[in-house]
Amino acid sequence: MLGVNMTGMEWNKVIEMKKMQNVLDEAILKEHQCEFDKNKCKLALFDELGEMNHENKGSWCWWKYTQKPVDREKLLEELVDAWHFAMSLDNHTRKGIERDFDPVMYEHFEHLACNSLADLMAMTVYMDFDYVELMLLITEKLGFTIDDIYECYQKKNKVNFERLKNGY
Repeated sequence: MLGVNMTGMEWNKVIEMKKMQNVLDEAILKEHQCEFDKNKCKLALFDELGEMNHENKGSWCWWKYTQKPVDREKLLEELVDAWHFAMSLDNHTRKGIERDFDPVMYEHFEHLACNSLADLMAMTVYMDFDYVELMLLITEKLGFTIDDIYECYQKKNKVNFERLKNGY
């Protein structure tokens, strides 16, 4: 279980990913000669959450007999894409990169969401901080671990740097 039971090693992986994301963000901003735009980043997060939700459609689409089952690997990849933008937003808030995990906020979100993935996704619309805590809840709700996220994130981070190098 993530959140309030998260170990120091698990949170250290989150911090390491946040540092890696900051390096990627700086490279992208430099390459595209622009500054960080919170509103555009939030839109990117919503877009990735939508793609993640689409990959998860087999778990909630009750009206179609032809709906394909959830491909857990693709779902994880889309979840990690959302993590990229959530960490970018989290890094640019008042809390910064190397902050402590906020168990109170995690429990608050958990209570508000009433264990609903839809409610957790909707919370990203009006939140301006604690994006990582929200992503931890979404990750847990989908049955993934920090180790799953960390491993997939490292692979995708390399892909993103290759894309940047090749003019993506």
